[in-house]
Amino acid sequence: AIIKRYNHPAWNAIFNLAFAYQITGDSKYGKQAAAWLVEAGQMYGKTHAAIESRVQYLHLVACAYDWLYDLLLPEERKTLTTALCTTAQLNYFGLMRNNNCLGPLSTGRSNMGVFMAADFGVLALALDGEPGSKPDWLAGAIRLTGMCFNNWIGDAGDCREGFAYF
Repeated sequence: AIIKRYNHPAWNAIFNLAFAYQITGDSKYGKQAAAWLVEAGQMYGKTHAAIESRVQYLHLVACAYDWLYDLLLPEERKTLTTALCTTAQLNYFGLMRNNNCLGPLSTGRSNMGVFMAADFGVLALALDGEPGSKPDWLAGAIRLTGMCFNNWIGDAGDCREGFAYF
């Protein structure tokens, strides 16, 4: 297999090919991306249960899953959905405990909150309605997004300086 260890370049390759498929409709891009995504899902399903524990890659995986959905066989969808639901549950648990996100002392004003809203939110949206998904995931992502992004979007819709560095 071309991808032995799923790391940032590998997730980028899967994402970029899935994006090319989404934009062009050319299945040569989608089929390769789907094959690598399924391979990752099978590998993580056997070893870690969660497809990607590092939140900074969740949006890449989630978008690829969503864009490639129609190319996946039912058993491939089940493998990926199971792994992604495990990942979502682990990250949701982290969101609820982390005071930079939705923890009991959170104000929602942190770089980590913005980061988690952007990455976990995409995963929650991609999984919404799938077997094993929980409505709390999308609700939590929406709440966190509202808390974080309302703090640094100006009245005219522009970005303004604040607690986030981007």
